Amino acid sequence: MTFAARKYWTFLPVSALQMVSLSGSVLSGAILCGNLIGEAGLAAANLLQGVFELIAFLEVLVGTGAGVLFAKELGAFHQRRARGYFTVGVLFAAVLGVLFAGVSAFVRQPVVGAFDASSDVSFHALRFWLGLLPGMAIAPLSSYFLALCYADGGSRLSIIACVARLIATWTFAYPLTRALGAAGCAVGYFCGQLAQLLVLCLHFRSPRCMLGFSGRFPWLSVRRSPCPSAACPIRLWLLRP
Repeated sequence: MTFAARKYWTFLPVSALQMVSLSGSVLSGAILCGNLIGEAGLAAANLLQGVFELIAFLEVLVGTGAGVLFAKELGAFHQRRARGYFTVGVLFAAVLGVLFAGVSAFVRQPVVGAFDASSDVSFHALRFWLGLLPGMAIAPLSSYFLALCYADGGSRLSIIACVARLIATWTFAYPLTRALGAAGCAVGYFCGQLAQLLVLCLHFRSPRCMLGFSGRFPWLSVRRSPCPSAACPIRLWLLRP
């Protein structure tokens, strides 16, 4: 079996399980709200499927590209550049999650009102969206750590993290839904994201971990052109080791 084939079969179960954990977390809202709250709760959870799709889009957007760049630089033995990409990705994922949650907090009432649902369904939808805000804030960061962990060779820990997300989501969502209604069900989604993130942080304790933070970002830096002319301007070149 070639190196590419081995890597493919290593990444395949992690990627598949990531989609399963994502779908299972989303389904928890519809199943628990439908059974514990009733028809209005089920309708409210289904009303917000578009919000979950946006969250999933942001998760894949942040994690996939950064994982490819990190693996590419690490394969070329450019550890400093690889850690630079990791650092930029962490900052971007954290800022993106907070911004998305902040914007969602302001637009949730107009968006839910645009569906012209009944007052009961709109009430549960607004509470569900409110409880979903913490999960929105950490979702890109949690997915980013998952992508970088298995790009760095931590496939087994990535599988454990996906399973932990599913277990934590359903374990916390059930009692919270009974206690807080639709908002509690959404908080269970946050608990799943947090559990996945905490498990993935254990990868930093591995002796084979190549992830790390760098103060030098691997993007454009100012270098003088090798042109001998004194009139030659300063050009922007990609930082090379």
